[in-house]
Amino acid sequence: MSITRREWLWVSIAATLVMALTTIPYAMGLSRSDADWHFSGFVFGVDDGNSYIGKMALGARGEWLFHLFYTTEPHRPIVAFGFHLLLGRLAVLFAPPTDPIALHDRLVTWYHAARIVCGFALLLVSYRFCAEFLRFRSQRRLAFILIALGGGLGWLLALARVGGLPIDFYSPEAFTFLDLYGLPHLSAARVLLLAGLIFYLRGIGRSTESRKSDSSPSSFFPRSVPSSFLWLLLGLIQPLYVLVGYAILAAHIVALSLFRLPVRRALTAAIIIGLISSPMVLYTAYVFRADPILAQWQRQNTIVSPNPLHYLAGWGLWLVPAIPGAISIIRRFSWPRHSSPVTRHPSPATRHASLLLIGWLAVVPFLLYLPYNLQRRLAEGAQLPVVCLAVIGLTVGLAPWIRKRARRWIAIGVTGLSVPTTAMLLFGGMIAASRPAPPIFLPGDEIAAFRWLAEHAAPGDAVLSTFEIGNALPAYAPVVVYLCHGPETAFADRKRAEVQTFFRVETSDDARRTLLNAGGINFVVFDGPARSGVFDPESAGYLQRQFEIGEFAAYRVRR
Repeated sequence: MSITRREWLWVSIAATLVMALTTIPYAMGLSRSDADWHFSGFVFGVDDGNSYIGKMALGARGEWLFHLFYTTEPHRPIVAFGFHLLLGRLAVLFAPPTDPIALHDRLVTWYHAARIVCGFALLLVSYRFCAEFLRFRSQRRLAFILIALGGGLGWLLALARVGGLPIDFYSPEAFTFLDLYGLPHLSAARVLLLAGLIFYLRGIGRSTESRKSDSSPSSFFPRSVPSSFLWLLLGLIQPLYVLVGYAILAAHIVALSLFRLPVRRALTAAIIIGLISSPMVLYTAYVFRADPILAQWQRQNTIVSPNPLHYLAGWGLWLVPAIPGAISIIRRFSWPRHSSPVTRHPSPATRHASLLLIGWLAVVPFLLYLPYNLQRRLAEGAQLPVVCLAVIGLTVGLAPWIRKRARRWIAIGVTGLSVPTTAMLLFGGMIAASRPAPPIFLPGDEIAAFRWLAEHAAPGDAVLSTFEIGNALPAYAPVVVYLCHGPETAFADRKRAEVQTFFRVETSDDARRTLLNAGGINFVVFDGPARSGVFDPESAGYLQRQFEIGEFAAYRVRR
C-alpha cells in the first residue's frame, strides 16, 4: 500500500467538501435564530442532541464524572461520556460565558467544531483503512465516495412509503454519513476502531513478510501497543465498540484458520490488544450492574435491529457486487492458477489481511441478532468491509465476464443509486432549518424561562414538566428533570403516565403532592397553563409562582 502526497491532497480536499456540505443545514438554522426563535443546534435527533449538550454542560461546570440529569433518583457518578465532558471543559477554557443562553450557544459551536474535525479525521482514516485492501487509486476513490456519501435503497422505500423508516435514514453504525452529519463522538470512536485495525494488520503483515526469527510472540508486543492503547481510548468514548473490535479480530483469526493459514501471529496480537484495552469494558459492565438506576437505564436502552430485509435494502446495492469481490479474494489463495492481471503478485500480508473483510462481514449477521438490547450498535463500521468488497467486485471480481467500460458504467450506476438517501437527509435538514418550529427551534418565551431557571435554581434542583420542555432544559440550566429522555429517565414509562396525570384537572391535590414529595421536586414548569385540560396552579397552595412569560411559567414547590 502506497498513498502519495497528491492522493492525500485529493482526499483532504474531498473530505473538506463533504464536511462543508454537512454544515450547511446548521448554518441555515443559526442564521434563522433570533429573539423569537432560538436554534437548538440540531436538525435531526434533537432529543439526543439536547442530551449531548447537557453532558457538555457538566464538563463546562468542571465535572469529570457523569451523572444522569434526566432522572431524579440518586445514583453513583461514573466514568462515562468522557468525550462530551472534555469537550465541555474545552469550550469554557478561555473566557467562559456568564449568560446561560450564551453558554448553550458556545457548547453548540464546539459540538459542531468537533463534528467537523472528527468527521474529517474519520474520512481520512477510512480512506487509509480501505487502502489496506484496494491497491489502485481509482478503487480507493470510489470506496471513499460510497463511504462518505453513500446510502442504501431506503430512498426508494421512503418515496414508496413502505416498510417504515429505512435504516439508512437513522442508523449511524451502518452508514457513515449520519456520523458525519451529526455525531462527533461516534466519528471519533470509529477513527479509533479503524486505526486500531490498521495497526493490527500492519503489525501482523510485517511479521508475515519478515524472517521466521522475527515472528516470535514477543515481537508482537511492541507492534500491538498502538492498537491496544487506541482501543483503550475507544473504551472511554464507546466501550461497546471495543467489543465489536474483538469480534472483528476473532472473525479474522477464524478466517485464517479456515484457509489453513498461520494464526499464531494474529492470535498473539489479539490477546495483547484485548488485555490492554479491556479495563473500560469491564468497568462499564460492572457499574451498570452494581447500581440499580444505571441498570434500569441499560434495560431501557433498547436499540434492536430491524427485520433483516431492512439491512438488505440498505446494503443490498453493495452486497451484490461484494459477492464476486469476496470470491476473487478467496481465489487469491490458489494463486497463481486463478489470478488476474489486476490481482497478480499480492503480498502475503495483503492476502492475509484481505480475509479480515470476509471475516468481518461474515460475523455481522450474528452480531446484529444477538439476544442483546443494543443489537443495532453492533453493526458499527460494517459499511466499510461491504464497500471494500463491492469495489473489489466491481473492478476485479466481474472482470472475467464484463468489460472494463461496462464495469465503469456499473460503478457509476451504483454510486448514483447510493447518493439519493444522503441528498434527502441534507435537503430535509435544510428545509427544517429554514422553518423555525419546535423542537429544532425553541420559542423565545421558553428560552426566557430556561434563563430564569438557570439563574435562580440551585444546581441539582429537580424540575417537573412536560416531556417537550424537560428534554431541552438540562442543556440550558444545571437542573435535574423528572422525565424527559427515554433511556436516561429511570422508569420512564411509569413517569410519563404520572406526569400526564399530574397536569390533569381531575387529579386530586393529594395525588399531586405525593408525586412532588416522592420525586423530590423543587420546581414545576408549565407550558401554556391556561390550556383546557391542565389544572390551574394558582389554586394550589403548595405551588408558588416565581416566573411567568407568555405561556410559560415556573412555580416553586412549597414544603
